[in-house]
Amino acid sequence: MITIEYLGENEDGKVCRQCGGKPVSVHTTRKKIFNRLWEVGKPQAVSLDEFELYMATGLFKKK
Repeated sequence: MITIEYLGENEDGKVCRQCGGKPVSVHTTRKKIFNRLWEVGKPQAVSLDEFELYMATGLFKKK
């Protein structure tokens, strides 16, 4: 299992970048992705197969 964290999205649907450890300009803080609900700041464990899918979206970082 690998732990990843959802970074959130701005109003344009682009991933929010981290600044000093805190996300900046976050508009979407909760989102259902691949039938799983994700929240900014609440990492979840995923399998290796899932890991590749989630990382391909560009909306996650490995913890």
